[in-house]
Amino acid sequence: MKNLEKRIKEYLEERGWDRLRPGDLAKSVAIEAGELLEIFQWDNPELEKVKNTPEKLALVKKELADVLIYCLDMAVLL
Repeated sequence: MKNLEKRIKEYLEERGWDRLRPGDLAKSVAIEAGELLEIFQWDNPELEKVKNTPEKLALVKKELADVLIYCLDMAVLL
């Protein structure tokens, strides 16, 4: 975990993102989580259906990754 934390910190520093405000990161987490929810806005499929629908699964993976990235950024900076 320490290795991952170090790599994230380096990534943030390289881009000048190591001074982001916690509130901005929290907003980004919420925005990306909203985009994840949007995928299921008018549909509530069972687990197996999502896993067996490549297009939907790809969208879920992308938005879930975005949420996770912002959460990890915030955790490392704080």
